[in-house]
Amino acid sequence: KPNAFVQITVISPSQPTLSRYSNTETVEGTREPVFLTGVTFPPGYPIYEATRVKLTVYDVKEKSQGTRSFLGSATFVVGDLLKSEEQTLTINLRYVCIFKNVIWKVYRFPTDNGKWLCVREQMAESTLSFHIPKQMITLFIQEDMRRLQDLEELGNLSAHWETLRQNVTVHYRHMISSYQETLTELNKFSGSSFKPSCSRGEKKLEFVPVNLHLQRMHIQNGMYDVITVGAPAAHIRGFRSGGLRRQLYRFEGEKRNSGYQYIYYSPEHTAKAKEVITKIYRLQPLISSNTELLLTAARLQSCDDIKNSLKALNHWYEGLYPLVVTLKDCVNEVVARAKKAMVFVLLQECACSIPQALALHQRRDVVFSQAVSGLFVFHPILLSLLIIGMLEDMSVGISDLQKVTFKVVQAQLEENASAELFPVVTGVRDFYTVEVQLPTKLFEVLPQEIKDGNLLRVYPVLFNVGINEQQTLAERFGDISLQEIINQENLELLNRYYKSFEEKLSPDCLPRFQAQTDLKDLLQSLSQNIQIKKRKNVEILKLAAKICRRLNGIRFTSCKSAKDRTSMSVTLEQCVILQDEHELHPDYFVRALDCMRREGCRIENAQKNVKCRKYAFNTIQLMAFPKYYRPPDGTYGKVDT
Repeated sequence: KPNAFVQITVISPSQPTLSRYSNTETVEGTREPVFLTGVTFPPGYPIYEATRVKLTVYDVKEKSQGTRSFLGSATFVVGDLLKSEEQTLTINLRYVCIFKNVIWKVYRFPTDNGKWLCVREQMAESTLSFHIPKQMITLFIQEDMRRLQDLEELGNLSAHWETLRQNVTVHYRHMISSYQETLTELNKFSGSSFKPSCSRGEKKLEFVPVNLHLQRMHIQNGMYDVITVGAPAAHIRGFRSGGLRRQLYRFEGEKRNSGYQYIYYSPEHTAKAKEVITKIYRLQPLISSNTELLLTAARLQSCDDIKNSLKALNHWYEGLYPLVVTLKDCVNEVVARAKKAMVFVLLQECACSIPQALALHQRRDVVFSQAVSGLFVFHPILLSLLIIGMLEDMSVGISDLQKVTFKVVQAQLEENASAELFPVVTGVRDFYTVEVQLPTKLFEVLPQEIKDGNLLRVYPVLFNVGINEQQTLAERFGDISLQEIINQENLELLNRYYKSFEEKLSPDCLPRFQAQTDLKDLLQSLSQNIQIKKRKNVEILKLAAKICRRLNGIRFTSCKSAKDRTSMSVTLEQCVILQDEHELHPDYFVRALDCMRREGCRIENAQKNVKCRKYAFNTIQLMAFPKYYRPPDGTYGKVDT
């Protein structure tokens, strides 16, 4: 239950700036607070009927530290209060509800200099776990229905291609029907705002990420976030034939070597065809409207808009009107032919194997939906190589996020309205834009180019190090080349990003840290650790996390369920931060680590997922774990995963 506190701010009609005026007392431990403190305006205070008063409600976490979290706000006009019955108003709080069901834990740890660190740990569910997948499924359905319409508009085809079109149409309709059923089930869902690990096999939840949570650590004026989520993968579709990475490679080989009499188009070519169709749909209304305006101007003999360009013409109407009609017809014909050509390219993409092509289509949709729900940017994971199919799914899903752009817009909210500022996804596969709404106060401090609508891109980077006994077997008797390839590919991506950063931005824009190791040195060290191919080299994860924070990136950590190995990883990262940045006494490092794992938010995460306050490890497994990834005695045992 919150400890409620209200801050009163006055907004002058002549100068629309916020001026903090007063506040109430804090009412502790209730969802229905009654405040005893009143607010008065003395004679002569510049307050008018048009003056607005804003009430902002906070939950006070620690009085001594002055820490609090935002609960909501509401604004009213003084004139409305004066005109109301008994001069009383009932107004709704306007709030942003992205995280919910927050769990808090507080610790005190000694430092090197004899002082004490006050550490507050927080774990919260994300309402985006379900909100984004529902948006994505809706977009998938809209795009596929449009694809069916495009196929119909191809007109008469030869017998071979007509049969192919009919087969593709049947499969698309089946896929649309399946997606519609899934969306209906998700809209009915009224449970918690996260998908527990034990629900990985539920068909109706396959688009929803597993166990998505915000993990946050507060230290005095510092705050450190990690998003924890199960590896995005199509669990219920199985891994017998491998994951997306292997299946896509195999499918492209079969297309290339197919006996069908058609032109082979690479993934790059088909992606370009999708881009052309997307631009046609976006630009066609604009082109048509402009030609229509020109046509109307000619019909009405109104030359105001175009007379400057036609000064040399006499009797322009007779000559211009037929030209504009011809222009309009030409535009429509060019657009129609271009669209048909691109649709035919995409039809041929399915020629090799329709069921396989669309099964891959669906698998990629599932994985991408899970990935984008967390808005991935930088991602260390702890999957063993015996779950190789899951890693193959995840690597493609995260790579696909490079095609996502973000646009920040100012939230258009009416006063006294209740609203949730959820992100809005638009676009089609390979060309999605996430629109992030910000309240006016936050939007106004953004750089001008972002306020002008310039798109932002994400640079997702993935590093994987398996740490359990299955990884031991894979290293000794199996094949770990996929892990090595993925780490090397993403190191190259990271180096390219850093090079671009150096060219465009000053190091002064980066956050400051106590441990001022040069970023180039960290990147060099990461490169060396990837090259040496040391077994269970968790130094890779440690360095990747440091580089991410130094570059002001967003941190994500995953394992199969984001429950056990992920918990070991984030608690270790938190203690490393305390030691490196906040002078945690070295003698208390292990004690702090055990304390967080035994009493902290992550053991609560296990409880939420499997109804048991234990991590799903056994003694034999832990013998294979690196030293600092082992939980304290009494906190692990045989439980569901």
